[in-house]
Amino acid sequence: MKKLLLLGIALFSVQALLAQKIGIKNNLIYDALLTPNLGLEFGLGEKTTLDVVGGYNWFDLNKDKNKKLKHWLVQPEIRFWSCEAFNGFFWGGTRPRRRI
Repeated sequence: MKKLLLLGIALFSVQALLAQKIGIKNNLIYDALLTPNLGLEFGLGEKTTLDVVGGYNWFDLNKDKNKKLKHWLVQPEIRFWSCEAFNGFFWGGTRPRRRI
């Protein structure tokens, strides 16, 4: 009976739920090309988010010919949403890449 009472108090004492603050995503095309990846998107304000995508490929595709396709990727992006964060259309900006 005490557990039921505590559960009832816990359920009815919730004032408000917070909106989405973090999004987790994955690019299946990268996975198909043997580049495991993960992306996180953090809400910074009402209409802005920070998206960070990272991936790493460590697979040897052909061991006999010493051909390897290895690389890593980190891509941050600031997104400005038209309506609210994580909802609707967005404009994004990322840092230009340098080639080495």
